Amino acid sequence: MDSIHVIGDVLPASVLEPLQRGLEQAEFVAGDISAGGNAASVKHNLQLVHGSALARTAAQQVLRALAACAEFNRVARPRSILPPLFARYDVGMSYGAHRDNPLMGRGSPLRTDLSLTLFLSSPESYEGGELVLYSGGERRSVKAAAGSVAVYQAGCRHEVLPVTAGQRLVCVTWIESLVADAAQRRVLYDLSTALSELSSADGSTSARDRLEMCEDALLRMWVRT
Repeated sequence: MDSIHVIGDVLPASVLEPLQRGLEQAEFVAGDISAGGNAASVKHNLQLVHGSALARTAAQQVLRALAACAEFNRVARPRSILPPLFARYDVGMSYGAHRDNPLMGRGSPLRTDLSLTLFLSSPESYEGGELVLYSGGERRSVKAAAGSVAVYQAGCRHEVLPVTAGQRLVCVTWIESLVADAAQRRVLYDLSTALSELSSADGSTSARDRLEMCEDALLRMWVRT
């Protein structure tokens, strides 16, 4: 699992295309209303009005798509996902380098283990606007296809570069994982991926059964209840 894990075709065209059309006509407000801490001073984008009919419907569609995506569930092992937000970047807009808050939400806050960006605009439709992550002394830039998601550590410093032409539409949310430790999630991801490959190639074998027992044991050890 890379520092940014990109998963393609999470949001099907049957959902993506009507959502794109709806967002073209929707009302957006200043995005810094949802930023916390130092992020508010570097956040320069627009956000779909919270609680609107489109925002509620689109959020439900995104959550259903994530729940149905096996690769996302292997990567994130989600316990809880915050209601998705929809953002627009017009020419000149950006989101400066920042780290996401470790706790989000009202009442019983959610621990933000992972951040997620769902790309809603075709990468050919705008210039600039790359999502950039800084991790372990490396710089990783992502500008993925519409319907794809990027999942990354919420505690990593990241930014959205200025849009220089066109318009960038994205959906963002944050995830509390059943497995809080990133290294443990990586082990479980590799093990689950290997099991999936073994199942496709060989069917049921004694080696696969042993690996499944290992996965079950690790989940019992590492999942926080």
